[in-house]
Amino acid sequence: MQKLSPMRFGLGLGTAWSLFYLLCILTMNLLPQQTTVWLFNVFFHGLDASSIMRWDIPLWESAASLVLSFLAGWLCGFTLAIVYNFGLKSESA
Repeated sequence: MQKLSPMRFGLGLGTAWSLFYLLCILTMNLLPQQTTVWLFNVFFHGLDASSIMRWDIPLWESAASLVLSFLAGWLCGFTLAIVYNFGLKSESA
């Protein structure tokens, strides 16, 4: 097995995570409210999301959340790659 680059894996996961978050932002802004609630209810296996959804999210908050989503994804990817690489060293010993 080959080692993973923590920086690249973090970048990949952070980018994917932020693209998914951007898709959520676009869904909430482009689709009607009832359709969006239905879609999120289906996505979360029937959990009623209508009581926890906010519709008045300012642009700055969406942008900050997008950046934080990237950072969280990067940190998770970086950590996963380090743990994976550590496991490779243990197997070959």
